[in-house]
Amino acid sequence: MVKEGESIGWFVKPGVPVPNESASAMKVVQTEIVTSIIKQNESYLGKVSYIHVKQELADVILFPLLDRTVFCIVLQRPYDLDGVTSMVSESLKAHSFV
Repeated sequence: MVKEGESIGWFVKPGVPVPNESASAMKVVQTEIVTSIIKQNESYLGKVSYIHVKQELADVILFPLLDRTVFCIVLQRPYDLDGVTSMVSESLKAHSFV
């Protein structure tokens, strides 16, 4: 989870690659930049539910929350994108994060 340019919590499943400390700091900055750029379109495209980035070794799903907080999930394929995003979105709504 990223808030205002800082990592405020994270969990990594055993076996999933983890970046070193300096790369982790860059990932936080990248998350903020990507999310803020895409959210600029909300005035005419509507609220961003999630951002899905598909890369060679893993996929990243970003869920923009309230007050510049972003919930991030890194997944290795195969997985059910609709199932994951629906489950996470419902949980975030139930806990008043969005």
